[in-house]
Amino acid sequence: MTTVNHKLFGQGQMIELNDKVAIVNFNGEVKKLDIRFANLTDEQGNTITYSKPKKAQSKRLPKTDYSKLSDSQIMQMHNDLMNELSEAKNEARNRFKVGTL
Repeated sequence: MTTVNHKLFGQGQMIELNDKVAIVNFNGEVKKLDIRFANLTDEQGNTITYSKPKKAQSKRLPKTDYSKLSDSQIMQMHNDLMNELSEAKNEARNRFKVGTL
């Protein structure tokens, strides 16, 4: 637990900190403080705030210029994708069959 300071309540122990509230035990009196207005500081005097973890950037796939492909190439891509989809459906059906012979 982290020791924190507050202007009105004095010194206390941080119980929980999330994106909305800080729950602090001030000598047996537990307070739920809105993190935006809590005005809590740590032992070094730094203001305590909560920052959400950043989402990882996903890599974008390269775009395909379909105008440069022939009709037969597009049909082949379509057929390949449909075959993969059909195989995935069959595998899912077989994997989740329960109580059948």
